Amino acid sequence: MQFRHSLRFRILFSYLIFGISFGVVMAVFHYLSLDELEEILIYEQVTDEMHLFVNLTDKDKNITRLHTKKITAFKKTPGEVIVSFPFLSSLSPGFHEKYFNKHTYTILINEKENFRYYVLYDETDFAAREDFLLITLSISIALAILFALWFGYWISGKIISPIRYLANQVGQLQTGQLEIKLSTEYADDEVGQLAETFDEFMHKLVLFVERERSFTAAASHELRTPLAIIQGAVEVMIAKGNLTAEDAKRLERIERASHDMSQNLTALLVLAREPSGEAVVEGEVDLPQIIENVIQSYQVAYSANNDVSLNLDLRNHVVINAPSNIVSILVGNLIRNAFLYTEKGCINIRLDSNKLEISDTGIGVSEKDLPNIFKQGFRGSNAVGNGSGLGLSLAKRICDYYGWELIIDSNKNTGTIVTWYF
Repeated sequence: MQFRHSLRFRILFSYLIFGISFGVVMAVFHYLSLDELEEILIYEQVTDEMHLFVNLTDKDKNITRLHTKKITAFKKTPGEVIVSFPFLSSLSPGFHEKYFNKHTYTILINEKENFRYYVLYDETDFAAREDFLLITLSISIALAILFALWFGYWISGKIISPIRYLANQVGQLQTGQLEIKLSTEYADDEVGQLAETFDEFMHKLVLFVERERSFTAAASHELRTPLAIIQGAVEVMIAKGNLTAEDAKRLERIERASHDMSQNLTALLVLAREPSGEAVVEGEVDLPQIIENVIQSYQVAYSANNDVSLNLDLRNHVVINAPSNIVSILVGNLIRNAFLYTEKGCINIRLDSNKLEISDTGIGVSEKDLPNIFKQGFRGSNAVGNGSGLGLSLAKRICDYYGWELIIDSNKNTGTIVTWYF
């Protein structure tokens, strides 16, 4: 992912980096400038003191030593050792820097007419002030970083406040408010452009929803009539009673398929609507009766030639507030899969006060297919028949619509346990 951190964090981090960089650059610049200035001033002062000391000794031959608070000067013959500074006799003419007896000295040595002239400048106090300056610069850097953090936090809040406001507006939008224009409250800037993009997207979404509603309404009108005709014709043909066993079986399959199609159409039309309180509590269902009806429909069709035993535990009488056809589709898909994928062994159906559990000893679902089991159109690697992969997807959509929970636990070649919490 390209942007892993929040916008406010990125702004704050940018100001922090700027504060650190600016503070360090300025501290280094001031320190180097001060060090260079110190060297120039001290060297100039030592040079001036050397000229003054040489002129003074030329005028008065008895003067061989000079001492002030900062300056110490000597006039000696070459090689003569100075007791207080024994290292001086070993130095060559020119500038030197030495640390001696807890003092730092800048030293200038000149030679003239068989004499050596030494001028020592005690820069210990200056070095102490330099250390103090380093501490001050360090504190300045820390203060600059703290100021950058505070300013970055403050300015980032100002910058992202319109974005947060827009996010809150989008988050509070309801289905019936998709036509509201958000961009009218913003200036013609980046946030305004983002709001305009949301407006365009919501407009496209409204058009899409309208097309979907028109389609579902048309499908309801166009498909119900032919389905009713098919079901009526089948009922009439079965009622005549002069059919062969093979023809009767085929008509029963047609009747069952048309009935399933009618139920699926009803369920799809319900799911196409926005969930509401009325939709959720519409109707009451005797769940044990629904289960028994579904078993009667699928037991003969799927397990007549299979060595499968069915164990029912419907001692709990459960009534669910939902349309009967919706619950029939949900339970039908779950039980049908148990019959379809179990060739031998047993199918156990247990109804508790808060859940329906269906377990089987069928071929199961592989571990790699299990995460995709509720995806629309998905068929596992061991799927059988000519199904379209819509059954479990439709069951999951029904559960999500009514706030129920559907859990499937399965192992390949071992069996499957489906639990519906209602």
